[in-house]
Amino acid sequence: REVGVAVQFSEVLHLDHQESFIIETEGGKLYSRIAVVASGTRPRRFTGVEIPPEAAERVFYEVHPIAGVNGKRIAIIGAGDAAFDYALNLGRQNEVTILNRGQKKRCLPLLVERAERCLGISYRENTVIAAIKGWRHGLVLDIKGPAGKWELSADYVIFAIGRVSQLDYFSERLTKMASELEERGLLYFVGDVKNDIYRQSSIAVGDGVHAAMKIYRGVRCKF
Repeated sequence: REVGVAVQFSEVLHLDHQESFIIETEGGKLYSRIAVVASGTRPRRFTGVEIPPEAAERVFYEVHPIAGVNGKRIAIIGAGDAAFDYALNLGRQNEVTILNRGQKKRCLPLLVERAERCLGISYRENTVIAAIKGWRHGLVLDIKGPAGKWELSADYVIFAIGRVSQLDYFSERLTKMASELEERGLLYFVGDVKNDIYRQSSIAVGDGVHAAMKIYRGVRCKF
């Protein structure tokens, strides 16, 4: 505001491009010649089996909806930093089982060490989710493993199987044009939305500064 920049806090519902960018928000439409996208990531959705409606309300992709529960049985699918971090947060007051599809743990060794010391956390590897069923007392997971098929009862399930760029508000046309618009200096991606596993605030800030400098140079050269 001090330098004359108008700030508007509003969720972007849809982003399209037709001569200029068309930004649809809850408060109406905005138009811009240049767009900087810094919308981060969202959890990767599990597509291995169909989750029935009666089970859906007990299945999550983030820990915060159940962060305060006590005395529950919780299955966490995944073996990365997020899976072990969620387990450590929940394992103090609950019975947590980490299910790894393979054998490799893709997380910091320190998290594994802490999880191994927590009595509320158990770890199973080479486990494949064959089905998720809901019933009035919770969930039942049908699991395939080296020893055959078995069932795991849980009150809640958290999928921590990675993250993907948060671009679901892009129009189909913009998705197809994105590379061309980047080359023309009209579209910039900064931060986690483009940096894969390198999700650090310092990198995101650097991306933002880099984009701002390129935009400033491009605008200045036109006048």
